[in-house]
Amino acid sequence: MKGANGLMRVAIDFLSTIPGKSGAVGFWRNMLRYLPEIDKDIEYIVFSSPYLTNYYKASTNGVASDVTFVELQIEPENKFARILNQGFIVPKYCKKFGVDIHFTNDHTPFHGMDKTIEIFKVTGLQFLYNGQLEWKRTVYQRWGFNRKINRSRFIIANSVYTKNELLKNCQIPEARIKVIYESLDHEIFNTRKEMHEVESNLKKKYNIDFPYILFVSDIRPYKNPVNLVKAFKILVDKYCIKEKLVMIGQDIGGHKEKVKNEVKNLGIDSMVIFYDFLAQNELVDFYRKASLFVYLSSLETFGIPPLEAMACGTPVVASNRTAVPEIVADAACIVEPENIESIADGIFQVLEDYKFRYLLKERGIERVKNFSWQKNAVETVKLFKCDLSW
Repeated sequence: MKGANGLMRVAIDFLSTIPGKSGAVGFWRNMLRYLPEIDKDIEYIVFSSPYLTNYYKASTNGVASDVTFVELQIEPENKFARILNQGFIVPKYCKKFGVDIHFTNDHTPFHGMDKTIEIFKVTGLQFLYNGQLEWKRTVYQRWGFNRKINRSRFIIANSVYTKNELLKNCQIPEARIKVIYESLDHEIFNTRKEMHEVESNLKKKYNIDFPYILFVSDIRPYKNPVNLVKAFKILVDKYCIKEKLVMIGQDIGGHKEKVKNEVKNLGIDSMVIFYDFLAQNELVDFYRKASLFVYLSSLETFGIPPLEAMACGTPVVASNRTAVPEIVADAACIVEPENIESIADGIFQVLEDYKFRYLLKERGIERVKNFSWQKNAVETVKLFKCDLSW
C-alpha cells in the first residue's frame, strides 16, 4: 500500500511506554534508530506525548528526527487518558494521515481502523497466567489482547516460546505469527571500557564493595528475588563466600519491601545492596565488575539482561523456564529458579570453577553476536512490505 506521495505510511504507537518503568522503552528507542535507515520508501508517523517525544529524540541522538511525531497531550502515567486516546483519537489521526500500517505492542483495542493493517508485537504474556497481575488488569488485558490478535494481519513474537504460547492459548493461524528476536545495545554493553575506570566509577558514585553477585530485573514475584536471597544465605553460611549481592530494579506492587524484609529476617542485610532503576550507561559498569550475573525469571518471553551481562564478559546463571534457555542457549549455567538449592549450587559452581567460568564468559561473548537491533528492524520492514520469503 502507498500513500498519496508514493510512500508507505507506518504509524508507530508507544504511548504506553514509560522510561524507567517499561521494558519496551529500549525496543522502541532502537526501532526509531534503525527503521528509517532500512527503507526510504516508508514514512514513519509516531504517536507520542511531549514527554516521550523529548525522551526519544534525546536518546536516539537525533536519528528520530527522520520520523514525524504526533503529540497527544496526555501524561505518561494517566492510564485512562492514554487508553481513551489510543482507542479513539489515534485511529482518527491514522485516517487523516492515510496510514497504511499501524504498529504497536499495546493491548488496547483501536476502533475504526478497518482499512489500516495492524501489526502487533507481543512482549508479555503474564495476563495468561492467573495470579501474575491484579484481576482487573488480567480481565482487561485478556479481552484487549484477544481482540488485538484477531484484528492484526501479523503478530510479532519475540521468541519461539512466545510463538508457541500464542498457538496454545489463541485461535490463530501459525502463518500470521513471525518470530523476530529482540537484542541488546552493543554500543553500550561491551568490554571496551578499561576495568580500572569501571572500578573507579563504581567506587566514586556508589561506594560499592567488591566482589559482588549481580541481579538486574524488576522486583516482582515471578523474577524470584526471594529465592535468590535465600540461596545467597546458603552460600554465605555453607560456603562462606566473600561476595555481596547487588540487586538493581524498580519495585513492582510493593514486592521490593517483601524482599528487603526477607533479607532482614535471614540476617544478611549487611551483605545485600538495593538500587532502583539505573540508566544503561550506569548499569554497564555493574555488569562489567560483577563476579557473575543471576537471572531467575520463571515467566519470560525473551530476557535482555542476561545478554547484556554476556556482552560485558560476565558469566551468567539463568533460569530453565519459559524463553530464558532459548535465549541464553549453552552460554549460561542453567538452574531451577524455584529450587533454592539448585540456585545456590549453580552460583557456587560458577564462582569456584575457574575453567567453567571462563567457558561461560567466552560462550556468552559469542552468543550475543546472534542478536542485532538492525536485523530486527530489517525483518520488521519485511513484514511491512508483506515479504514472507524469509
